Amino acid sequence: NPWFDLFRIHIPESLKKQVPYRLTQAEAIDLAKSNLGIVSTQLEYPLLRRLPKQTYPFVLENVVILQIEGLSQSLIAKEENGKPVMPYLAKLSKEGFYFPNGVQGFTATIGSFFATATSIHKACFDEKTKTLTSDEMNGYFGCLSRILGPEYVHYFGQAYRQNYNDFIYFMGNQGYISMSYYDFKARLEKKQLLDVADDVQGIFDGYFLDECAEILVASSQKYTAHFVTVTSHSPWTVPKTFPAPFAEPYLTAFAYVDHCIQSFMERLMSQPERFAKTLVVIVADHTSVVFSNDLWERIRIPIIFYNPQFATFPKPDHCLNIYASHVDVMPTVIALLGGDLPYAGLGKNLLDPASVKIGAVGGSRTDGFYVKDKFLLQYSPWDKEAQLFILHEGRCELKDKSEEYPGIKQEMMLEYLAQYESARRLASQNLIFPREKK
Repeated sequence: NPWFDLFRIHIPESLKKQVPYRLTQAEAIDLAKSNLGIVSTQLEYPLLRRLPKQTYPFVLENVVILQIEGLSQSLIAKEENGKPVMPYLAKLSKEGFYFPNGVQGFTATIGSFFATATSIHKACFDEKTKTLTSDEMNGYFGCLSRILGPEYVHYFGQAYRQNYNDFIYFMGNQGYISMSYYDFKARLEKKQLLDVADDVQGIFDGYFLDECAEILVASSQKYTAHFVTVTSHSPWTVPKTFPAPFAEPYLTAFAYVDHCIQSFMERLMSQPERFAKTLVVIVADHTSVVFSNDLWERIRIPIIFYNPQFATFPKPDHCLNIYASHVDVMPTVIALLGGDLPYAGLGKNLLDPASVKIGAVGGSRTDGFYVKDKFLLQYSPWDKEAQLFILHEGRCELKDKSEEYPGIKQEMMLEYLAQYESARRLASQNLIFPREKK
């Protein structure tokens, strides 16, 4: 609705005061590169480099990213009355490369999706709506579509009605075949399934992922795919045909999502030779259902990299301890594909033990988070002071330790600002990834 967009988005955005930069551009970029170990000789595109070649005993070609609505880390191992809520994801977490200490990139799907697709942090403080900024929408980023190029076909699909244009246009701009709610609606109408597949929020995950799997199975090329689900968003409704295993609607919704992911994977497994070369990444967009008021639980998400060959591959010891974020998905995917590819982002390879020393940036519309070592920094440009908390045994002690660790607070503050402001500046200047010369 253009009138809604005018009065609720564009006019407020034009009147809103921008958050000023606290570092110069040179300071921010130099510090970010130093902190992340970025070695780049590019002057115009300072984040652009080739990731090192990797040697693994498996060959992967295809990439599927499933971004699951509201999948808090605490749901992976959650049991209710002795019954697991998401047993299939728990199984994949044991067999794949599992990173339980992820920090959400943003509190709305669009922001964390953007960070996953581009490996660049969302400009959260300058965008209070659920949409992308104009710089983000119209920018040219180093998505997998740019990195892997026309040798692949690149698919994007999302299941929900609201704000679908932002996703479709953005991914279309990045070279993806973009499919919205209405594309999936048309497919299901032809099969006379729309009446049971459609919900007030969009397409139920089972029907949506069935269509996504059908598209991938029918593809004649190597592919990448990025699919975003919706059913596990409140009010947590599921198809009437799905038996409710739990009294709480939100637990039933996540049990349904778990079942849908399993069906999706089994459909891909119908092509065993191809599936053996397919990397599946399962990551939350942000948290939703949690079971305490602990700050760390409220921003903590899981990231799973799965391929059947990973089940017998030794898991690096650091996987359960490293702090991760959405921007780390892409460089880890590139490493699993063998590396030696161009990359322009602010992420780290989560499989590299040296990456344990690198912190993780997250955020919301009002706060930025930076997690490193045993510390969690919470920062808002509108508050007088940032706060520094300690993480202990998987929980955050909500007692500000700034006075006890002033040096660490200052160091973390600078590192956070360097990454956030570099992302914001380079995106606004369209200096992330070079356009192909025609």
